[in-house]
Amino acid sequence: MTSTDAPNSVEAVDWSALKHAYGSAADVPEYLAAAMTDPEEVWELAGSILHQGSLYTATPVAMPFVARLALAPNCAGRIQALQVTSWFGQQVYEGVALTDTHSGQAGPAFDQRCRQAVRLCAAILAPLLNSVDPLLRGNAVHACQWLTEPDPAIAAALTEAFNVREWDISGDLAGADVHVAAFAGLARQGALAPELAAAGREDGDPRVRFVAAWSQVDAGGREPAVLHALAACWEAMAEDHVERSGPDPVVMISRIGDPLVVVEALGRGPVSAAVGALDVARTLFEEERIAPEAFVELALSVGLRPELALKNTAGTQLTQVGETQAAGEVWDTIDVPKKGKLDKDELSALVNLIQNGAAPARWLEPLLGHLESVPRPAVDRVEIGDGEVSLAFGLERAGTPMLPPLRDEALRQLRSARRKKGQSGGGLDWSRLISSWRR
Repeated sequence: MTSTDAPNSVEAVDWSALKHAYGSAADVPEYLAAAMTDPEEVWELAGSILHQGSLYTATPVAMPFVARLALAPNCAGRIQALQVTSWFGQQVYEGVALTDTHSGQAGPAFDQRCRQAVRLCAAILAPLLNSVDPLLRGNAVHACQWLTEPDPAIAAALTEAFNVREWDISGDLAGADVHVAAFAGLARQGALAPELAAAGREDGDPRVRFVAAWSQVDAGGREPAVLHALAACWEAMAEDHVERSGPDPVVMISRIGDPLVVVEALGRGPVSAAVGALDVARTLFEEERIAPEAFVELALSVGLRPELALKNTAGTQLTQVGETQAAGEVWDTIDVPKKGKLDKDELSALVNLIQNGAAPARWLEPLLGHLESVPRPAVDRVEIGDGEVSLAFGLERAGTPMLPPLRDEALRQLRSARRKKGQSGGGLDWSRLISSWRR
């Protein structure tokens, strides 16, 4: 596919027949024209055709024109055009065109149109992969990494980019991110030469090592050593706090063929990999690629491990999909120390016990012991559902019953927060909790 396969001019498209997030896409040409002098107009356009990551009938038609903005030397929004093109490619790779219902178009046919647009955008941007401007080149690498069909010219340019060790760029894009994107792009194309794959397995960035391990799995590797390496690399990404700043491991694992054996192996791995295995299994369950029984079996195998982080995640996911009996098996195994300061996993476990109707005998004493042992006001965070909130808000959200000793402690927390006015004391959340008991 070449860059000439897209419509030659904006005027050749009947934009009024297409839709974006706010209705008719007739205003797309105005955004494209305005982007020549105002880079923010690219993001304004993205807010319509990629609103919160959703894809619409106008999106695959408009994106090649957005990509062409990056080729125009006199365009003020060249970098922004590359960033939006990368975002589009990522959404398509993650399967949004197949599953997202906002546009009313989700399904195989729409997915194919969007994938064709990704190929067009990559063909349009290919010249920038060899740009002398490192910022343009780096962002072009980011935009072209989502191509999943082999393209020898783009693969050669990505290989060259991967081998660049120092990128003279600044801003939102770091040189290390370009390094990772180039390698991930080659892996998605299936274009990792053996020596390059070997180099990736020894790379200093855990994101590259993860992609190298994933490429072996994606090619059918199911040997214990390969699966162990995949889990270890996932854990290393979490330890380096880069798990979500590169290729999304949940998406990548869920996109391989026959993933269940891989997910089961990850579920036996380090904590971060096992949590990831639950997320992948949940994705596969929602996409109806594994039976409900397989999801429950995997969630139980992970949730019955001793680590509280795994119990919290497994129990929550089982509850969210309506498997309350299996979730109860997980919650029944939670045991939290009765005295002293608790960590986030322990506090989250207490809040989850409360939310799932556990008797106060299982959670009140350790909760009070924690609150009495930490400086007031307590500013702890807990994970409940799919998010992280303050302890006080988590207690409210969990429907914590009003018990005299807990009420007294909450009032002390609130008074302490008011004395520390102007600091992050969480006074409002303690006030909300107390108010919920008065309703």
